[in-house]
Amino acid sequence: MEQDGQEELVIARSLDDGKTLWKYAVRTRWDDFMSGVGPRSTPTIAGGKLFAVFTDGSLACLEAGSGKLVWQTMIVSGEHEFPEWGFSFSPLVWNDLVIVTPGGEDSAARAYRTGSGELAWSSDFHGEGVYLSPSVMNLVGQEQLITAVSGKIAFLNPRTGKTSWTGPWKIFLNNAQIAQPLALSNDSILLSAGYGKGSERWKATSESGEAYAVDSEWKSKNLKSKFSNPVLKDGFIYGFNENSFTCLDASDGKLKWRGNKYGYGRVLLVEDKLVVLGNTGVLSVVEANPEKFVEIYSGQLLGNARCWNGPAIAGGYLIARNGEEIACFDWATR
Repeated sequence: MEQDGQEELVIARSLDDGKTLWKYAVRTRWDDFMSGVGPRSTPTIAGGKLFAVFTDGSLACLEAGSGKLVWQTMIVSGEHEFPEWGFSFSPLVWNDLVIVTPGGEDSAARAYRTGSGELAWSSDFHGEGVYLSPSVMNLVGQEQLITAVSGKIAFLNPRTGKTSWTGPWKIFLNNAQIAQPLALSNDSILLSAGYGKGSERWKATSESGEAYAVDSEWKSKNLKSKFSNPVLKDGFIYGFNENSFTCLDASDGKLKWRGNKYGYGRVLLVEDKLVVLGNTGVLSVVEANPEKFVEIYSGQLLGNARCWNGPAIAGGYLIARNGEEIACFDWATR
């Protein structure tokens, strides 16, 4: 997604030459002092359809191959109080539902039918919206939708929106969770945040299959993920401690190593390698090795415009972008 004047675009480009294949526009524009101009969300593709959230609260379903509109609806009312930096979550497609989490004092999460855009449910969980995307994880044998509002984390039934559990998650400065929760086992997740918060491993238990209890297994100040999602590989967590790259043992939270500083970058796990795109456009490749920090490569990939976008790898190509440009590289030959 990108901004073109007063329009937000979902745009498809050719991997061969970057030329536009199709685009779909909604007339809206978000601008704030910290993040600048443009959409914040990433579209989701499932079953040949593309689902996109625009910063005015529009949710659109398009044919992924052509960009043709299937349906479009508003997920918030005209009086909705938007988060300070706009809608940053991506829609989640789960079975026949597309789930969004705009926040709100009546309902913080809602689900729509993928085929028609009809509202399927609105959650009883409510509060001021934050920035993480909805995700479904299997906890103690039950699929749970994990979401948040300011100062709280919740587990919801993804089929009905009914709250299974909610608990406090306070973050200094703004109480706004950004980084995604990370599944560590069939009964535990990792939450991590910047602004001095750190990380915590939560273990869920359930006797009835509906009511949950959640206990803290460990906490660490060595992983403070501001907006970069940590990754798990063979029982070890890799991610950012503010701007420094770090590895923790997932079982007890103990620090394994501290690596280089890459700014507020993003990390992508590719087999046994960690692809790190820093906020100045420098790409680095690090071994997923818990015993020691090993950087295999580091070099300028993009211009030095602010780069808060995560890299993607598809079909042997590495796609990267910043606030001004998008580029495609042959990853398979590296």
